[in-house]
Amino acid sequence: MEVPFQGFWPNCSKYRNSGGVAGCGKLPACKSDLPEVKFHIMAFCANCGSQVEGRFCPKCGAAVNVTGGNVGAAAAPTQAPAAPAASGLTDNVASALCYLPFPLVGLVVAIVFLVLAPYNQNRVIRFHAFQSIFLHIAAIVIYMAWHFIAIVSGYFLLFLSPLIWLGFFVIFLLLMIKAYQNQKLVLPIIGPMAEQQAGK
Repeated sequence: MEVPFQGFWPNCSKYRNSGGVAGCGKLPACKSDLPEVKFHIMAFCANCGSQVEGRFCPKCGAAVNVTGGNVGAAAAPTQAPAAPAASGLTDNVASALCYLPFPLVGLVVAIVFLVLAPYNQNRVIRFHAFQSIFLHIAAIVIYMAWHFIAIVSGYFLLFLSPLIWLGFFVIFLLLMIKAYQNQKLVLPIIGPMAEQQAGK
């Protein structure tokens, strides 16, 4: 944005018609030896501190407000910029969300964290995501096997199905609390498999 130097030609018609940019040079007050001065307001990204020439920061991609005269910052920031908030969740929250104890919700969240950057590059989150996936698979297999056994036995054991889901609910809830507290609870059999997958 350019701000013209306003000065020597208040009575000049050319000055008034040009919006205050230049004089005619005929009037004595319009003749000046000084060149026209224009000031440039340099925009800097409020997120990372890089110089911005357009509407978006070339370094971090953050939008910069240049339309209303408020460019974000008229000078470079004097302190180190804060880390971008684009990363979203902390490690412990992302890990805990992998174990949401609602049917298949934790499975979907765990798969999303394995696909979505930067979570898929964090070994701790990857471990919890894989352990959640393996635990969901185990719960589905056990539940289906239990239903098959209940049907073969004449539906005699079917009343124990809610107790199986309650047991898995408690396991998921315990894992969720431990993950939120930054504690790593490794389950038998599927825990080492999750560690192996997280290390890849």
